[in-house]
Amino acid sequence: MADETENQPAEPEEGTVEAPDTAPEVAVETEEKPFIYVQGFAGLPFKLDLPLHEALADQLTKGYLRRVANLDGDPYVPEEESPEVAALPEERPALNANKKTWVGWAVKNGMTPDDAEALTKTDLIEKFGTDN
Repeated sequence: MADETENQPAEPEEGTVEAPDTAPEVAVETEEKPFIYVQGFAGLPFKLDLPLHEALADQLTKGYLRRVANLDGDPYVPEEESPEVAALPEERPALNANKKTWVGWAVKNGMTPDDAEALTKTDLIEKFGTDN
């Protein structure tokens, strides 16, 4: 019969310390995803990764969310190299633009998002579609 101690690991000598089993370190390059900061209806700014989900892009277009420069909520100033992200329209939309764009235009002109969404596209065009 073989000695039972043959298959057991040897005990370390007195005064020596065994290193714990660790996996070799692997350098992982983490590339930061593009993102934007927005402010919600509660007034708290938060970070959103790009590309935005369609529902979030709609909320930006309609004015429920507002883009801000940072987590302090400072006003956002568009940059030329910034990624294309949904936002309130800067100029009056074309008559054939979709309703959410017209809702955004109404919000840009002082209407609340909920009130603008309650109107039809035709109502929005009648109220905000002409230069006064």
